[in-house]
Amino acid sequence: MGKLYSGIMMILAEALLNIQGVFAMVPYEVRQYVYALGILALVSFIVVLFLSIKKKIRFFAAASGLIMFCVAVYLFVMAPYAGTVSLHPAGDPKAVVNEFFTDICLEDYTAAHDLTNSTAAYGVERVPENDLEECYLEKLREGYRYEMIGDPLITGLKASQNVKVRYFNMVSAGPDVKAVTMANLDDYVQSHPKDEVYDEENNYLDGITDLMYERAVKSVVGGGKSYFYSFDLLQVELEYTDGKWQIIMDDELKAVLSGGTDNTGTFCENAKSDALSDVIYIPKTYVVAEEALWGPAPDQALFGKTDDPEEVQAVVDSAWELLGDQELSWNPSIKFVRGTYINYYCDDTILAITWRQRINGEYCTCAEVKILDPSQLRRKLSMDTFGSPVEQTASALSRQANAVLAVNGDYYKYRGNGICVYQRELCRAELRTTDTCYFNTDGEMLFTKAGQFKNADEVKEYIEENDVLFAVSFGPVLIDEGEIQNIGYYALGQVHEGYSRSAIGQIDELHYFMMNINHTKATPDGGRIESIAQYMYDFGCKKAYALDGGQTAELVMNGSPVNPVDWSSERMVSDIIYFSTAIPETAEEE
Repeated sequence: MGKLYSGIMMILAEALLNIQGVFAMVPYEVRQYVYALGILALVSFIVVLFLSIKKKIRFFAAASGLIMFCVAVYLFVMAPYAGTVSLHPAGDPKAVVNEFFTDICLEDYTAAHDLTNSTAAYGVERVPENDLEECYLEKLREGYRYEMIGDPLITGLKASQNVKVRYFNMVSAGPDVKAVTMANLDDYVQSHPKDEVYDEENNYLDGITDLMYERAVKSVVGGGKSYFYSFDLLQVELEYTDGKWQIIMDDELKAVLSGGTDNTGTFCENAKSDALSDVIYIPKTYVVAEEALWGPAPDQALFGKTDDPEEVQAVVDSAWELLGDQELSWNPSIKFVRGTYINYYCDDTILAITWRQRINGEYCTCAEVKILDPSQLRRKLSMDTFGSPVEQTASALSRQANAVLAVNGDYYKYRGNGICVYQRELCRAELRTTDTCYFNTDGEMLFTKAGQFKNADEVKEYIEENDVLFAVSFGPVLIDEGEIQNIGYYALGQVHEGYSRSAIGQIDELHYFMMNINHTKATPDGGRIESIAQYMYDFGCKKAYALDGGQTAELVMNGSPVNPVDWSSERMVSDIIYFSTAIPETAEEE
């Protein structure tokens, strides 16, 4: 009986310790019950003490029973807020961590995933796209070594284990790769006739710098010098779930499994441009990681606002390399609305211009943008989650996304119509009501018409075949393959009535045009859908699609609306389409 009593008291003591710190999180009303319980226990204790003095009861037995009763009631009240109050997790967290790093060293990533709480691929798992990327990733895979340090610290359902890890730091090889590339190029120039190295304008012939860089990577990275390896002391965190210990994939551990980078794929894509940046002038190819929730912050010094078209033209002229052989629809001879400004932004990866003009008496706000890489065309959802109940203004979403330029989306949360794709996943498949506009990894706009698909499986197949990143569903399609579409009945948008309109179009490769037609005192009826289709066509759009209109219709540049939003008040919405710079913030600081 004594052992049973001692065991019960030990469990109660452990339970009391496990719920310490929870009391402050308990609702106010429940705390009042606990306070009342305390007062009642104190009064009862005094009564017990009084009765024991009178020798009517035995003090120890009565006091013990009273204490156990009060503790039991306390635990009953607190348990819903404290979770498990007494638990001894099975298994050894140190063994789990040891097994995880063994699997990493053996390149058994499937087994390693089974020991974590995340299904996201590790950077070391990336499938290389070329020989140079394979050189980096092979060295990363081969470079892991580890040593377990001490025993784990276990606190309830949490544990931590110190591990010393050696890994190939991909970033550390950069300076040597750059230096060897320069040395290789110098050797090549000295050992070959000039006409085998340079063209008539003293530019390197095609392929020479690439060849020198390739040789440098294979010699430097393939050689794997000792100072390319980093030694980190990690505190690996674990949690006990589903009857077993699982490793928590925090940012520090992810970085180790990605060779000290945020993303191995992005690093490999940017490494070449970084290595050759001082060799000759070449276009730096930067990519915004697909999984990034926002783009790099644009350089505020590169935004401009003016009423002088020639100032803007000078900016356009400076963007000759970005534009290539393409021409803007914007030009200085446009009759801009008097008293309004032209807004612009230009860096090596994006040129964006917004302006206002009247077309056939309708008040139009226009935006034209040319980007360097498809990854700069993105979609932002409120709270970065499909179906989030939170709504925000387009300008707030734009600021969160670091957008250079943004346009309202389809306001998917307001209605249940159409096909919605976000982060390559089909999130909604109502197939009969609306045309759909898809954006793929090449930055191309693709369309399907209402009723085109029979079921969700056909939509998923289309998404996979066309490498679709996201899609919006409002419409209708205005222009396709360079032809204005015949718009008859359409379920959304009051297409044949005067209404504020918003549309996005594509002029050429990575070259886009957006337009809003808004209510003003001079044009109280807004615009008809046929009007905005014709205007987008006249500005050179080969493809165009109508977005949500009315008060939702909005263009945002540098976090502020540039069009006269209906009723002078931004609507709370669920999403935007935006364009970002691709220049990393660290590159701007350098």
